[in-house]
Amino acid sequence: LEGCDQLKTVNQYRFRQAVFGTLVVWIIILCGLGLWAAVGSAAVRLGWELHLVGVRYRRFFRSCFRKKISTSIGWKSEVWPLQWRLGIVGVATWCALQLMTPAIFEFHGDVEGGRMGMTWTVLLTLQAAAMSWVDTRRPKFGQLAAKNDLKELNSLFLRCTLTSFCILTAGCLTFCGALIVLAQVDWSVAEKLSNAFLPPAAAAVLAGGVLMFQIPAAQTIYVRAFKEEPFLVPCLIVCSITAVSVVVFGRAYGAMGAATGWTGTVVFIQIPMWSVIWYRRWVRSNGQPQPPDP
Repeated sequence: LEGCDQLKTVNQYRFRQAVFGTLVVWIIILCGLGLWAAVGSAAVRLGWELHLVGVRYRRFFRSCFRKKISTSIGWKSEVWPLQWRLGIVGVATWCALQLMTPAIFEFHGDVEGGRMGMTWTVLLTLQAAAMSWVDTRRPKFGQLAAKNDLKELNSLFLRCTLTSFCILTAGCLTFCGALIVLAQVDWSVAEKLSNAFLPPAAAAVLAGGVLMFQIPAAQTIYVRAFKEEPFLVPCLIVCSITAVSVVVFGRAYGAMGAATGWTGTVVFIQIPMWSVIWYRRWVRSNGQPQPPDP
């Protein structure tokens, strides 16, 4: 739908997902259902996506199956070489991002695992909301790269990335500040909410990692606009190190250890590797433009 220039509608649905998902999370927390908050948040996202595809654009998708295709696409040559790499990178990244909660749950029990899960869910929601400033420009980035309009591409990318980073910074600071305030307020509801999340120090370390993760996430989108996927091997390396760090440090030092291990991997390994790849693409774009490697 984004590729069909339906960015406004898609973003409206993402906004609804964020708002209603957050409300559902808070309601579930107040009801004392703990880890079910993650399920509720996922269910809200799924519900809005099903409505978008099955209701709002039902006729559009039906037409895709009724109309005869006049031109053919070489799937094996045009799609598959990039698609299988994207698939592996997507699965590896998802596993790395979802590992902390079950690791803490396994080594330190359901209470600590629930706190990690709740904190991580909120931070990932903030990250996804802020990332929309860059993510929704994917089609535009691809169009500009195809037209070789590199000046406009670079300007738009830097502007959107900076906006996204600032918004996520504000969100992380607000969330960590709220945890600090809740821990100080002598009120039963505030105490209950505070106990549902990690301590402010551990949450701050985790929020710092999420904030830094925004940099390679944006760099990935920029490079892929040129129909390139050079992140396969680096991604497998980073995800493997992330898994080892989270498990080892999480087992020894709990949530703070897992947060430190993940954040350290992002800052000291992923950002340097991604920055080198992105910089090479940037130099090629601003030097002597050339078509992407096959």
